[in-house]
Amino acid sequence: MPETLSARGIMRLIIAIILDIFGFLCSAISLLGLPGMFIGGALSLIPDGLGFIFIGGMNRKKDREFYLSFVAEIIPGLGALPFWTAYVLLGKGYTPSDPK
Repeated sequence: MPETLSARGIMRLIIAIILDIFGFLCSAISLLGLPGMFIGGALSLIPDGLGFIFIGGMNRKKDREFYLSFVAEIIPGLGALPFWTAYVLLGKGYTPSDPK
């Protein structure tokens, strides 16, 4: 069974989707004007940090794609795109449990 379809892979996917939705909402808040820009910018660091901790913590080794996803998430404007979900779905969001 592919790791993405296992219980752990589904948990990673759910976390990634929730983080991307929260990141999108923070980007939407930043479009509300000057106060919203500061509030949305500050709030957008929360899902980025949580993604780094949870999705990064679920991997035994960090690869280049993980760091590229993290950098893309912290760039203003790009954080609205679902980079955490894409990272997990493209099969890079896991490390096989039994390396060969």
